[in-house]
Amino acid sequence: MGGWKSHPEREDFWDLQKLKAMGKIIVVSSWGSDVRNNSKVVYYQLKYEAPSIEIPYPPLNRKDQYLKIWKFAQYADAMIHGDCETVKHTPYGTMIPIGIDLEPFDALLKEYKVKDENKSILYAPANQFYKGTHYTESVLKRLSDYYGDRVEIRKIHGLPYQEAIKKYLGRGAAIDDIATFSFGLFALEAAYLGRTVFTTLCKEEYFGYDPKLETPVISVHNDGDFYNKLMEFMESEVTNQQERHREYIRKNFSSAVIAAKYKNLYERLMSGERIEQYISQEWNREFNLFISQQKIDRRDYYPKVTDILFKTWRF
Repeated sequence: MGGWKSHPEREDFWDLQKLKAMGKIIVVSSWGSDVRNNSKVVYYQLKYEAPSIEIPYPPLNRKDQYLKIWKFAQYADAMIHGDCETVKHTPYGTMIPIGIDLEPFDALLKEYKVKDENKSILYAPANQFYKGTHYTESVLKRLSDYYGDRVEIRKIHGLPYQEAIKKYLGRGAAIDDIATFSFGLFALEAAYLGRTVFTTLCKEEYFGYDPKLETPVISVHNDGDFYNKLMEFMESEVTNQQERHREYIRKNFSSAVIAAKYKNLYERLMSGERIEQYISQEWNREFNLFISQQKIDRRDYYPKVTDILFKTWRF
């Protein structure tokens, strides 16, 4: 969904227009914030801080996104989403899970010598706001005060990827996307390397079958819940479930499996078959309000969340 202003001197979407005129089949994909209104992150952060808070759900898109997504939808034969949570943020879509290349991780595991070491806790905040780094570091500070040098906390940030993944190895936990609604590639990579992953997974954001819902992660939904579950893990014996976790990720998220799904999709499209696509009625309702210049935020998310943020000095 990113390549719509590839040449500033040309008309937006010129390449899609040209490809369509040539009779090409067009498949576009999204991974999240390119189609999602990230006010949803604020919504879930407020829910994390105060689970009983009453706050409306935000619109699916920002105003600048509606037209961009609609234009893509005019040209695309398929719109692919990495999970079912994202599908509703576009007019229609097909879910093919995110995939990871297991080859470098298999190489790391082959070379790794199991050590009798303390548990370590790993987190990699590529974006501190979206990853909920404030919440993670608050809990880790409490845990570090309790354990001292008996636990190593590894913050992976600003390293080249090949160097960073070497630091993923070890015995213990990994933390990804706290106070939000899903998890990303880092969680899958860490789980594949044998770590127990802590995240915030909101199953109500999903529909139908999605392998993310069965991924072996521990979901936490407020600071107390996060701290207690992490402490319980730290005090427990490490159970040998790494191979079961690896097999789940290998079966559902490996690049070989995902490539086969895309190959099947391309073959069906090229043969003229119709493919299964989910229709987002909510998106279409919001887009109709947008083009008719009516109020999109019918639930009054923005004024109510602004009041809450001012009262709590979150600006």
